[in-house]
Amino acid sequence: MERKTVKLWDLQVPTKMLRTRPKLYKMMGMKAYYKEYGHFYGEIIVDTNYKILDGYVLYCTAKEMRKYDVPIKIVTKKDRIKHLIRRTFKK
Repeated sequence: MERKTVKLWDLQVPTKMLRTRPKLYKMMGMKAYYKEYGHFYGEIIVDTNYKILDGYVLYCTAKEMRKYDVPIKIVTKKDRIKHLIRRTFKK
């Protein structure tokens, strides 16, 4: 897993995500956190092609607030398989 900061327009949003909007209370919470601490809570999880896997609320909030530098975590297929195995065999 690699962490970095990228521009908002470098990310690819899946069509499924574009059809919906996050709930208002989630976006308001993210905005309040940003205003209080000066950075976003969490990261946008992307694959190696910068396609969003998780973190759509952060993406929409950043876009609405016009904050174009967002934190991301790049997850490879190997990382996803490791996570799946750990979750499957967890006691």
